[in-house]
Amino acid sequence: MAFCEHQEIVLTADVSGDEGEELKAGDVGVIVHIHPGGEAFVAEFMGLDEDVGVIATVLACQAREVGG
Repeated sequence: MAFCEHQEIVLTADVSGDEGEELKAGDVGVIVHIHPGGEAFVAEFMGLDEDVGVIATVLACQAREVGG
């Protein structure tokens, strides 16, 4: 499956945020940048308070589309 920018995704594996934050399988984020080749992308994940976002580089095999 090809991901696209601004698409909502669900993590299928635990991932570390770019500043060491812990993201868990099941967390939902939005793709903000796709690396050339589409094998990885940058996504933003919001906390429950929605004041602080976590940025993470995610491999395509570590996520799925929402509802997929």
